[in-house]
Amino acid sequence: MYLDDKGNKALSLVSVRPQKNIAILKFAEINSIEQAQEMKNKILYCNRDDAEIGEDTYYLADIIGCRVIDADSGEDYGEVKDVMNYGSCDIYDVVKDKKHYLIPATPDIIAELDLDSQVIKIHAMKGLFNEN
Repeated sequence: MYLDDKGNKALSLVSVRPQKNIAILKFAEINSIEQAQEMKNKILYCNRDDAEIGEDTYYLADIIGCRVIDADSGEDYGEVKDVMNYGSCDIYDVVKDKKHYLIPATPDIIAELDLDSQVIKIHAMKGLFNEN
C-alpha cells in the first residue's frame, strides 16, 4: 500500500464480482486475510473519473438536486433530495414547499432524464401529488 498526496491509503483495484447484495473487491495491495480484515467497516472512495460506467447509466448522486418537471404541463414538482431503493426500483424523494413526494423511477413515469440540465421530466401518475 502507498499513501496518496493527502496521506490516505491508495489501493489499486484488480477485480470486482457481485455476491448476493454486496460486491467482492480484489486490490493489488491486499494479499492476506489479515490485510483484508484491516479494511473491514472502512469507507472506500473512488475518483469518479477513474470509474467506467455504461453510456446509459449514471451515478445516483447526480440525481440529487435535479428539478422534477411534468413532461406534459411543465409544472415544477420540486427537487430530488434523496434516492432510495427498496428492491424493485429507485425511488426519488422529491421536496417542494417542505412536502415530500416519493416518485418511483420506472420507465412509465420517467419520461426524460437530462443530467446536464439537472431536469427530470415525468408523467405523474394519478394520486402521486394530489388526490386527483
